[in-house]
Amino acid sequence: MKKRRVLFLWSRYSGYMAACWKRLSAIESMDLEVVAIESNPSDRSDPTFIPKMLDGVTARLIPHADADDYPRLKRHLPDETPDVLVVSGWQHPGYVQAIRQNHFGSSALIVCSDNPIRHTWRQRLGILKIRWLLDRASRVMVPGDRGYQLMKSWKLPDEKIAKGLYGVDELSLKPCISERESNGWPKNFIFTGRYCQRKGVDIMLEAYADYRARHDDPWDLVCCGRGELGTLLQSQPGVIDRGFVQPERLNTALANASAFVLASRSDAWPLSLVEAAMAGLPIVCTAACGSSAELVRDRFNGRVVPTANRLALSDAMSWIHANEAELTEFGRRSSELANAFSAHQWAERWADEIEDICRNCE
Repeated sequence: MKKRRVLFLWSRYSGYMAACWKRLSAIESMDLEVVAIESNPSDRSDPTFIPKMLDGVTARLIPHADADDYPRLKRHLPDETPDVLVVSGWQHPGYVQAIRQNHFGSSALIVCSDNPIRHTWRQRLGILKIRWLLDRASRVMVPGDRGYQLMKSWKLPDEKIAKGLYGVDELSLKPCISERESNGWPKNFIFTGRYCQRKGVDIMLEAYADYRARHDDPWDLVCCGRGELGTLLQSQPGVIDRGFVQPERLNTALANASAFVLASRSDAWPLSLVEAAMAGLPIVCTAACGSSAELVRDRFNGRVVPTANRLALSDAMSWIHANEAELTEFGRRSSELANAFSAHQWAERWADEIEDICRNCE
């Protein structure tokens, strides 16, 4: 089979994307290169992943400013024109300008979007600004149903939209299930993500305090992350702040948890939820979490609660506590739902889409 040259112009790289790119690179017909934004340790909202996780991927890490400025971006771009260009949305002006300036010539284009449908005027009018980009694209990749509904509201035809934008590293996460069962099911909640308003960390802490007051034997709340609300975690009874955890250590944290909690006010398609599900954890999350549409069935493998509702979140944590005997089954169901979003499935899905696009362009 003919090799297909594929160039990803990406935002900041992550553990889950590194795993996906490695799987795609391993497919014989794929010749993959990645240009991505480097981590910024001085940015408190940046998870600061280590570049070593990209070993095995042909990748160039660039400053954020260079992704936003086409003249500076050009020096990072490969000389060889790709068969397929993948751009991570339209948030980086340099990437978009490179396409507008026809830098990549006749390359087929895949545009990625994890924006969920919100039925706002801003969204309805936003299409006017990017219509040319979506018209230029051979495919628009979205994570799941909420992203698909947005593209349909923008009148994109079905054949142009594909679900499956993201995947997670099942090889590191699946062993959490057997480890948890071998060592005995722990008794604590876990949150992984940025300590910020958007992730609802303040609401989560208030709900946890309510939950804790209801029970004589409350479980701890383990938090893994960093961000501007980090000070709220200090000196809170039962709250353990682990700080930011690199992907190679995330499986240990998830293996030692009972249930995952995410209280986001707004969250397009949180991958932390997908990783927790793949690791076999019951999920408690708000309806604002886009990936809950694919990964959480209420009272089947967790709870989906109204957004920004402290009492509902506290009730859900108490429900998990009260159903301790069912946690193994809840976790098994989470993992089954997450299988569709493994890095292996991601690579197979993307290879098929890329091959289909290339054949149609020949």
